[in-house]
Amino acid sequence: LRPVGINSSTKYRNWLAGRSDVSVPNPGTLPTHPFEYYKDWTGWGDYLGTGNQGKKRFWPYNKAKFWVRKHAFVYGIDTPEKWRKYCTGKIKIEGLEPLDNRIPTNPHIHYKNTGWINWRDWLSKPEHSFLKYKEARAWAHKNLKPFNFIQTDWKLYKKGVHPLQCQLPNFPSNIPRVPEITYKGKGWKGYYDFLGNRFTGYLSFQNARIWYLQNLSHTIKNVPQWSAYLKGQYPKLPVLPPNVPKEPWVTYNRKGYNTAKDWFTD
Repeated sequence: LRPVGINSSTKYRNWLAGRSDVSVPNPGTLPTHPFEYYKDWTGWGDYLGTGNQGKKRFWPYNKAKFWVRKHAFVYGIDTPEKWRKYCTGKIKIEGLEPLDNRIPTNPHIHYKNTGWINWRDWLSKPEHSFLKYKEARAWAHKNLKPFNFIQTDWKLYKKGVHPLQCQLPNFPSNIPRVPEITYKGKGWKGYYDFLGNRFTGYLSFQNARIWYLQNLSHTIKNVPQWSAYLKGQYPKLPVLPPNVPKEPWVTYNRKGYNTAKDWFTD
């Protein structure tokens, strides 16, 4: 493999997974995790023939563990099985970063005599644990439901880029960012239940505009003011409900909305 450019664990796993343009065919008999399969394993450098053992490039145990807890555990990577899938790119979650190349994919072997305790210590946060589903749901209902949160809002909120971020509480450390994974089989029914606002589709153009006329038209009279309203710059006005689109000119294009005058009042 070395002559064709497979000189790292990442390139090796990509080649096995068919995500490489290397011409050498995969024989189908090589293990994905050779460090677990071979008892005389000494390192990737020896296995791939590069001579680079790579031990110096990895972070110390505690620093690596801190990164894993901050960047992987919060996205539901909490078992050895999920860890292996994560390391091989088989878990795709929005916001989940790839494993830092300064962290070994086989921590139980690399840190065996330099800090390793067990998988629970590696993939957990002993300083606190996540709230139970009902408790997390109650928090969301109390703090986010008043803002008519739906799943799209949650994605922006957890990234810290929601238009109303300055009015929202800081994202709590005891609530998972991917609750559908953490609470799977533990009460999870969907974002509509978790956030308390079920999105069933937008109102018709006529009904959506009636809501605008009754609630916002006395203050919001053009697109710039509408954009400022969505960013929370008019805190005394009612929050936009989930069934009224944030971009009516897109949702109702040629379905009632042709120009700004069809929505806004002078």
